[in-house]
Amino acid sequence: IMGDADRIGEWFAPGEVDVIHLNFSDPWPKKRYAKRRLSAPSFLEQYKAVLSSQGKIIMKTDNAPLFEFSVPQFLSHGFSLEEMSVDFRREEHPEDAITEYEEKFIEQGKPIYRAVFAKEKA
Repeated sequence: IMGDADRIGEWFAPGEVDVIHLNFSDPWPKKRYAKRRLSAPSFLEQYKAVLSSQGKIIMKTDNAPLFEFSVPQFLSHGFSLEEMSVDFRREEHPEDAITEYEEKFIEQGKPIYRAVFAKEKA
């Protein structure tokens, strides 16, 4: 889907999505732009609406500050932490496709941060 994530509710019905992948999102590093991060509260509320009762969000990034911002955001907005790694590619994960950005970051020796968040039961 090509479009802004803040329109996710227009693309999917409530409870229609099982997994959302947030792969190497723009970190919007300046504090004044934090609301644009895909792990900001306004986005998390929209994800919860379209996720099924067993829904999950899988986040991967090379950006430590974004990861450090995101984990508590998820935990305080109706998600529980199922898995977390601060160096995901230290081991092989054949079940997880490597994106173009990820390959570039791996070649640069950057760690890949990954977390799986589950939608908490209402």
